[in-house]
Amino acid sequence: MAPAPTLEKHRSGCYQGYVEEISFTAPSLEGNLVGEDANRTLVIYLPQSYFVMEDRHYPVVYVMHGIEGTPKGWFSDDASAPGLNHVMDTLVENRDVEEMILVSVDGTSSLRGCWFLNSPVSGNFFDYLTQDVIHVVEHQYRVASGKRAIFGHSMGGFSALFAAMHCPEIYQACVALSPAGMMMRRHTYRGHGAYFN
Repeated sequence: MAPAPTLEKHRSGCYQGYVEEISFTAPSLEGNLVGEDANRTLVIYLPQSYFVMEDRHYPVVYVMHGIEGTPKGWFSDDASAPGLNHVMDTLVENRDVEEMILVSVDGTSSLRGCWFLNSPVSGNFFDYLTQDVIHVVEHQYRVASGKRAIFGHSMGGFSALFAAMHCPEIYQACVALSPAGMMMRRHTYRGHGAYFN
């Protein structure tokens, strides 16, 4: 693990967590037929107390971006253009939420997004999300047992709901912002024409 960032980077007198990146090779994506990259980057938000309170374990929230997004897209270095890191800093500082770890998961693919679904062609992205990512994060960081949530927007919102419904034993909470409506079966869109007239 990287050494603790210096406190000089913090805004004077304000709560501020740390953002770092880690990379790993996802076993569930190796050897896929179309060559989707098995090397994945996670962006991690750590609470301000993480490097000070070394015996403390924290809840974790796995965060998924939308189609054409990236794991870095949730975060910002510019306080005038707030990212999820600034939102969390404010919520914790105001005591609206407890300190927690956020993990922004890489869902990029050559098809603009992986939908975090298993595929015999492009790789097992569902297994990557629900097994590989959790294994890497929860062996490297101090995560509290039984305090795991999943959260996503658009494609990520769909994926959060899909994962929470298929693996209720893994996730204790789920938030889906504007979940995209990917159809999992054949659908006749023209059948809805009368509704719009």
